[in-house]
Amino acid sequence: VGRQTELQLLSSLLEDVIVSRKPRLVTVLGQAGIGKSRLVREFVSLARERQSGARVMGGRCLAAGQGITFWALAEILRSACGISLDDPVEVLAGKLEAAAGSALRAAGASEPEIERTIFALAMTAGIVLPGNQLAGLDSEAATNELGRAWARFVSAWTAGGLAILVVEDLHWAGDALVEMLERVVARSTGQMLVIATARPEFTEKYANFGGGSEDFSTVTLRSLSGRHTQELIEALLRVAELPEHVGAAILATAEGNPYFVEEIVQRLIESGALVRDDGRWIATEGVGRMPLPESLHALLAARIDALAPREKQVLQEAAIVGRVFWEQPLARGIELSNVRAGLAELERRGLVFAHLDSSLSGQVEYSFKHALLRDVAYAGVPKARRARAHAETAEWIEELAGGRMEEFAELLAHHYEVAAGGDGADLAWPDQGDRESVRSKAFEHLLFAGGVARKRFAVTKAVELHERAKALAGGDQDQMQAYEELADDHASAYHGDAAAALYEQALEVARSDPALASVRSRLCWKLARSMVMNPGAFSINPDPRRAERLIAEGLAAAPDEVSRARLLVARGALARLFQGTEPFGQGEAPDPVPVEERIGAVTEAMEIAQTLQQTDLLASSRWSLGILYGAAGRYAEMVQLWRTELEQMAPTLPRLERADTLRRVAVNAIDISGDFVLGLELARQSYVLTQDSNPHQLMHATWALLVALYQLGRWQEIPTILDEHVAAFREDPAVLCQFVREGPVIGATLLANAGKAERGRELASLLGDPRADLDGAGPWQARYAVASGDPETALAIAEAKA
Repeated sequence: VGRQTELQLLSSLLEDVIVSRKPRLVTVLGQAGIGKSRLVREFVSLARERQSGARVMGGRCLAAGQGITFWALAEILRSACGISLDDPVEVLAGKLEAAAGSALRAAGASEPEIERTIFALAMTAGIVLPGNQLAGLDSEAATNELGRAWARFVSAWTAGGLAILVVEDLHWAGDALVEMLERVVARSTGQMLVIATARPEFTEKYANFGGGSEDFSTVTLRSLSGRHTQELIEALLRVAELPEHVGAAILATAEGNPYFVEEIVQRLIESGALVRDDGRWIATEGVGRMPLPESLHALLAARIDALAPREKQVLQEAAIVGRVFWEQPLARGIELSNVRAGLAELERRGLVFAHLDSSLSGQVEYSFKHALLRDVAYAGVPKARRARAHAETAEWIEELAGGRMEEFAELLAHHYEVAAGGDGADLAWPDQGDRESVRSKAFEHLLFAGGVARKRFAVTKAVELHERAKALAGGDQDQMQAYEELADDHASAYHGDAAAALYEQALEVARSDPALASVRSRLCWKLARSMVMNPGAFSINPDPRRAERLIAEGLAAAPDEVSRARLLVARGALARLFQGTEPFGQGEAPDPVPVEERIGAVTEAMEIAQTLQQTDLLASSRWSLGILYGAAGRYAEMVQLWRTELEQMAPTLPRLERADTLRRVAVNAIDISGDFVLGLELARQSYVLTQDSNPHQLMHATWALLVALYQLGRWQEIPTILDEHVAAFREDPAVLCQFVREGPVIGATLLANAGKAERGRELASLLGDPRADLDGAGPWQARYAVASGDPETALAIAEAKA
């Protein structure tokens, strides 16, 4: 009623998707109860009539725990692949392959692409598949991989016709899901319409959702007009007359909110103010005397309070589980016969409804009619019962999850956290032992859920969960665990200073207890590794002497050979924090340790890695050794090391890791061997693998292309690559990285030689005046200075480098 204009807008968007064969996303905005879900259901019904083969998949964002990271996408994936919540873990890979794999294969995807996509889809949903290649990627690279995988997946679905994805309650989504939706729409192809429902607060938080793209639209639902509200009342009741003052009161109270109108009418029926006579509703004398609640919340509370005790208890217990629920968890606190009878009565009253399908085999699935109804029912649960009910629900989820704990990690953390620290927890657990037990479970599940979020590259969510765990820590060792997890979160996001401070806090605890020597060794390694492997993640260059002390402390406490070898690799790589080992000379002083001694430490680590067949340790040893060979001037060995890695590079290695290996060998071929033809060939391979990745990674590949093409004199091929590099530079101007900063200056040098001085100066200026920081200036800035007629600056840069 009163939504024809909005329905027409959605139909127009669908027409555009069908004709253009391009994805669109539309957000249906409106206050609670305004009819967002009703409009979407009506539209989907019409779309199915129009396109008989249309595939419709839906997912909800959960309010629990401030939104479960990718729950909506997980529901869409489970729906598309026929996965039930209680499927044993052994069958999941087969179902993913049967549905997603078949769709991707039919769309022409290669087998390696299909494998990568299935791994990424599974990781998004929290499904653990053995051998998942994404585990080794950094957060930014992997987030891009997830976005590409979902784009491939939905594009494959659209190859078979129209696909409609419905994402409900987007206002409860976190940053990770919102960003993922943007990526999926931007990168997908084919006839796909994504419809998201959200309350107005979503636009307040995500004002730039869609980035101004024409592929993103908004339909805003306003309150119904008085005429349409009256039309709705008449349609609901089919009565000839309603006393004028009663109709006016409904209009004034509901203020055009259709759900409010429905609930007022339902309340009038349940109170006996309206009775059925010969198939029609007739107003009784009491209709005019019945006061109407002033708010929708008050009205819903009144309806719930009027229920019989059994129905009220069932409704409130269901509210603990969530908007969607099943009989089984309710039966933990109520007899099953009462649960079934209560649900039947609640369904008759229109408070809940049963789904035709269920995501649990053998279990009828129910939903609250509206999210607001669930919220009001939840608020009415006695506080002492609320905490215990959350613990019982968590126990049920644990039993349900079996080997699929990662899928339910955040949900479990939410329920246990409320059980341990929510309102009424003290009343629910008068026994100290019981209280400590539930606190311990909450702490463990929050730690675990944060780790799962980090694995899925939702670092902000990981930090949030681990901060909540820290608030529930029971003692020093709990605090130490929380600090370490938080440090790992920040390290994965290259927040070096924050990670270092947290590792130090964890170390303080570990140092106070001799029994924690092995933990102390691990923490020393993690902190030293973050300093030597990613010095660019810190606001200032990390102090190498501090790193050296940490490595020595870690080695003294190392519990096994693998721990020792990791620290030896860090000791070798530590050379890069001193002057003269990086392209721009990291550090302020020369390394007091001879480079051959550092090479010896890494060589020892490599031997341990080979003996114990530790592939990750072997890769990090080679990386460290390559840096040290360069610092020692052992260039032939450096080149041979990288070529060996290239020859032994497994085809199953994650795409961006292969790209980085190819790029490193290309750089050596260009800078050390002077083999520009080989460098160009390897750079092209790396470039292909970095498409649609992050800007930093793309600039690494385009740098090698630019230099090789420049040195080979193939200047006419440079402008297109240069434009791509500069666009990425403007997005991520990480000027401390050689392969980022030099791209614009390579282009400036080319333009200066070609007589296009003004354009050359424009590009060179992106790095600022090299004379302001001669130590940080690079060789291509010197070359540009020569080409642009400024040999004095070139000489000053060269002398500083020498």
